[in-house]
Amino acid sequence: MGTGPERAGGFGASLREAREARGLTRAQVAERLRLAEAVVAALEEERAEALPAPAFVRGYLRAYARLVGADPETVLAAYEAAGAPGAVPEAPRLEPVEIHRGWTRWLRWGSLGAAAVLAALAIAWWRADAPAPQPPPAAVAPAPSPMPGEAVDAAGPLGRPPVPTAAPAPAARAPAAMPPGEGPVKPAPARSEGASAPPAAPADSSAPSPAAAGERELELRLSGTSWVEVRDASGRRLVYDLLRPGTVRRVRGRAPFRLVLGDPVAVAVRLDGEAVPLRRARPGRTLRITVGTAAPSPGEGGP
Repeated sequence: MGTGPERAGGFGASLREAREARGLTRAQVAERLRLAEAVVAALEEERAEALPAPAFVRGYLRAYARLVGADPETVLAAYEAAGAPGAVPEAPRLEPVEIHRGWTRWLRWGSLGAAAVLAALAIAWWRADAPAPQPPPAAVAPAPSPMPGEAVDAAGPLGRPPVPTAAPAPAARAPAAMPPGEGPVKPAPARSEGASAPPAAPADSSAPSPAAAGERELELRLSGTSWVEVRDASGRRLVYDLLRPGTVRRVRGRAPFRLVLGDPVAVAVRLDGEAVPLRRARPGRTLRITVGTAAPSPGEGGP
């Protein structure tokens, strides 16, 4: 395109005439299109050296035509007929980059060193996570029993002094012959002065240990899997575990107890044998509650 005034009948002249017909100045058009006034002048004068790339020029022409009431398609057709003037972006030149051999060697050794460090860390993590093997129990050979008439070493096995064994009791003498018609006299059973008492029943080893002064018993029954954490008033952790369905856990401590239940719907709580309602329990939502506000008085066991 030429560098002088716009050609008659070109896209620049049609835009200028439409602008003047609407009584707009170049400055007003530039302000409304948010363009520099020099760009508006270059569009009207069709100065290719002052225009950006054709992709931008097409957008400017379409917006300019709509602003002044011209047909955008007619203006774009005139622009294409003029050869779509505009600055053609120059492709950047790629300069070959020469890598020094010394840097290549350092990069190679650095990569190998990083790989070795990662491998060592992986091995250390695997060893720390694997359970330590337990040594098998040492088998103790039974000491041979002495034969009749054989003396036993005074030091005994493993250098320990022998345990004295009791001499065998002499055989009971045969009872003397009784006269004919008389049998052996049976001793009369001894009678105690008081009434005979029944034998005492063995103590139940499964019964819980007696509670210390001021302690209360908390029972947890699991119908599903749930994480459970229990602390008493002193902050002592009583339960900190993932409990499975069917588990019954009983603990003692000083009230109040602070509970953290991962799935409270799967946990039934009882304090001193009485059920504790979990009103805010939701399936799969962690529940934090405090059970037992004070220690029960003598004869009282409510939560």
